Amino acid sequence: MTMIVSSGLRQIITDEGCRDPGEILKRLNSIVKRTLHQDKQHTLSDDGLDAAICFVRLSVMGEQLSEEDQAVIADTSLITDNYSFAIDNCSLTFAGAKLPLFYIQNGELTVIKGDKKSIGYKRSDVDFRFTDHTVKIEKGMSFYMASDGFTDQMGGEIRRRFGVARFRELLRENAGLPFEEQRNRLLDAFGKYKGENERQDDVTVVGFGF
Repeated sequence: MTMIVSSGLRQIITDEGCRDPGEILKRLNSIVKRTLHQDKQHTLSDDGLDAAICFVRLSVMGEQLSEEDQAVIADTSLITDNYSFAIDNCSLTFAGAKLPLFYIQNGELTVIKGDKKSIGYKRSDVDFRFTDHTVKIEKGMSFYMASDGFTDQMGGEIRRRFGVARFRELLRENAGLPFEEQRNRLLDAFGKYKGENERQDDVTVVGFGF
């Protein structure tokens, strides 16, 4: 599945130049279903995944950058002092297939839920249009996306799920720290909660800010 999705994303984003998160998920859903022959009535495959995509739209000195320039700047190794970003004119567009986007602004955490549809699987609608959500970027905001492996982890004194509420509070209380320190605190909290229990699933958390 990882190979199918990686190849599909390269095709959609790099080869076809698509930058719309909802459209990327729609095309990825089609690629996964075709590759696994889930568009056939008697397919044996019922595999799929959850996913989330963000596209950050940048401005330089109040002017909108071309998609080609934004693709170059997306590689942080290429950002130089030649670019002067006007943060008031930047935005982030998110679309999720069963995964949410969390963002923190002035100490308040907001959750944007993804659509209740996954990528792939027999019963998924190949023509489903995933919803785009756009957020105006302001200085000091932090954004997070995560797989459900963190919140589904069993542990604690009575062996229950870590849970979304506990995860949200963990993000909120650490959002003001440098991201490397946030990473350490999330890993520490996860390890302590898991204890001697087996890890339930793969765990991915992505955080970034401006």
